[in-house]
Amino acid sequence: AAAAGLAWIDAALAPPETVAIIDAGNTVSIRVAEKCGFLAPEKAVYRGESILLFRRPRKRAQEAA
Repeated sequence: AAAAGLAWIDAALAPPETVAIIDAGNTVSIRVAEKCGFLAPEKAVYRGESILLFRRPRKRAQEAA
């Protein structure tokens, strides 16, 4: 499902990158992000909570397809 959604985003919007905000404890979502071509995360704070910020550059998106 994640791959299909990302494929639609890539085709319809062609963004330079896609970003995913994932809770540091959500290991399943982290693994999905890695499989979809997202790069190693940056630690950040969102609404007062520690999160991981994953980025998927356009070139990386094409490689994961």
